Amino acid sequence: IVAQVSGITPPADRPFDQVKDKVTADWLAEAQKKAAEDKAKAIADKVKSGGDLNAEAATLGITVEKSASFTRDKGDPDNAISAAFAQALFDVKLNEAAVGDSKEGPVVAKVTAVTPADPSAHPPDVDQASTQLTQQMQSDLGAEFGESLRQELKPQFNEDVVNNLLQQ
Repeated sequence: IVAQVSGITPPADRPFDQVKDKVTADWLAEAQKKAAEDKAKAIADKVKSGGDLNAEAATLGITVEKSASFTRDKGDPDNAISAAFAQALFDVKLNEAAVGDSKEGPVVAKVTAVTPADPSAHPPDVDQASTQLTQQMQSDLGAEFGESLRQELKPQFNEDVVNNLLQQ
């Protein structure tokens, strides 16, 4: 590909009348997003203080959807529970609510049940978790042992020799 520069146009702001519709739409979208987030937080606060999520939804003309059971790392994407939101919900107490984000906007979720993990139902997951935990413990012990040796033996490095070796 050959390119020839025939002129340079310095950067300049576009006239307001050219961007007025875009600025208005962006401002309106941001205001709607903020209002929806504020409303979601208010609903979650009411639920935390004993309010009824179904009643709150009914006053807004929306329906409450019940998600399937989910794990901390997967969530329930079909019901707007992302993996990040699922992790946040695992920190919420039973019958309390939290606010998360979805593609359509904020989501208010209430924890209605906690199902204890059943290791016998998911042997591959248990094996994987056990392997990861073993590797992490080995890594941590190795690092601790190395640091202990460095503290006890106090090794000294000749940086000139190291730099010469690295340059070769």
